[in-house]
Amino acid sequence: MAVECPRYEVNRSECICTWEPCGKKGNCCLCLASHLAGGEVAGCFFPPEVERTYDRSIRRFKQEFEKGFRPSFSASEPVECPRREENARNCPAPDDYKFKGICCLCIRDHLPKGKAPPCVAERM
Repeated sequence: MAVECPRYEVNRSECICTWEPCGKKGNCCLCLASHLAGGEVAGCFFPPEVERTYDRSIRRFKQEFEKGFRPSFSASEPVECPRREENARNCPAPDDYKFKGICCLCIRDHLPKGKAPPCVAERM
């Protein structure tokens, strides 16, 4: 699973998640899908001190976001993502969005700009 992601090593090195048994570290699309299915968002949406509480609720994300928290990572050029088509089927972003279906880059594109990714914004 992890080896198919072309950004696996970069994503894993930037992952702040402290939940050690997690097998999705480095696979942002799988992590985000798993958390959204449970009404949550991934740990990278929070400051480290909040991430460590494991309160990954959208309500908590909204509180931190409204207080001005912005992660410091940045997006890069699109990559050939083997899960892009599958991810895009569940993505509410416009079809012409350059990172549609590339969740790791979409997260890195939206959060530092003070915007929630479309998949999260629709739940706020």
